[in-house]
Amino acid sequence: MKWKIEKVKASEVEVVKIVLNGMLEPAELPTLIEEVVRGVVSTTAVVVISGRLPVWAFTHIAIAIAATGRTVAIADPKLAGAVTAQGAVVPLPPEAF
Repeated sequence: MKWKIEKVKASEVEVVKIVLNGMLEPAELPTLIEEVVRGVVSTTAVVVISGRLPVWAFTHIAIAIAATGRTVAIADPKLAGAVTAQGAVVPLPPEAF
């Protein structure tokens, strides 16, 4: 598999950390999205997307998670947290990045 999905529970959020093994090709994106969404379907927490991904991948994954009714945030190591669409910063532990 070209990626590994790790889950990190951090207070009121669930972090989905995507670790790529090589480059992500656009044709692989639907499979990655399916795996990520399947993994967060049971949570009611804010879902944070973390990892070194292309911007286009973050965007598509965030849209797919939001379509399930979950609040989505994007991890930003420089802020030591995740930023929601509303502009709130949720603190995250170091293992979330």
